[in-house]
Amino acid sequence: MFDRITLAQDLLDCRGDVLGRKGQVISADSIGEAAAAARPGPSCLLAGTAITEDLHLPMAEPAWRHLFEGPGVQAAVA
Repeated sequence: MFDRITLAQDLLDCRGDVLGRKGQVISADSIGEAAAAARPGPSCLLAGTAITEDLHLPMAEPAWRHLFEGPGVQAAVA
């Protein structure tokens, strides 16, 4: 198991803010430190964020699509 990885592309949060730049090396420890330092932001609907454009991707993945069967479930997630 790898204890650190190098980001192949910028890592963005659901608002489109950069969390990590391409080429940055991250580890489980750095993720834990970032999580401990994070403060929750205001809640918002997923449909109101930039991630909406990619929402169909995990819903179509073979390993996950059984969790998102039907338009009602997909709409509830969005």
